[in-house]
Amino acid sequence: REKSARFRRSLLNAAFTGALTGHDTSDGTLPTGWVKGTIGHVADVVGGRTPTKFEQRLESSPTVNRSVPFYKVGDMNSAVRYLSESRVYFAESETGLFGIEILPSGTVIFPKAGGAIATNKKRILKVPGAIDLNCMGLTPNGELLPKLLYWFFESFNLSSIADGSVLPQIGKKKVAGIEICYPVNLVEQHKLLDDIEASISK
Repeated sequence: REKSARFRRSLLNAAFTGALTGHDTSDGTLPTGWVKGTIGHVADVVGGRTPTKFEQRLESSPTVNRSVPFYKVGDMNSAVRYLSESRVYFAESETGLFGIEILPSGTVIFPKAGGAIATNKKRILKVPGAIDLNCMGLTPNGELLPKLLYWFFESFNLSSIADGSVLPQIGKKKVAGIEICYPVNLVEQHKLLDDIEASISK
């Protein structure tokens, strides 16, 4: 299993240097049509929030049409790649009341605090929802396909970007500054995505 994980990371690293698609990257140059940027250039980095006594307040208030998921780290256990269900739901009309933000589908989320970081889970939101205080989200801004952003984060361990405190944390600035190389053209991005998923499948 460990060898498989290492091979997976190696394969994904090759994908985001151009080597997977047959480009010669031995001299360190990027393939034609590729750029080097940062996560902050291709996505909005968003921290989660847990309103005070959130679940108790939901239980005590009148029932409304609550269909928006409130995702926690534990909800990631029920999904492999796409996340669409949670144990807690709220109504879109309650966002202002609780001061939480609904993230769009395509947002990549992962644990940002404590021992959960070591689980190395990354998920893509299949439906819009909010995330709690222990999660962080990356919402693509149109520069990069959401699934490519997901696969890029699958290429390394979250622990490598956490601080060394007793209770590990991943900071927004640290994530926003991570360098990423990718093709600018969307057609090329789709081709890279197909190559990645075909290789992972094998």
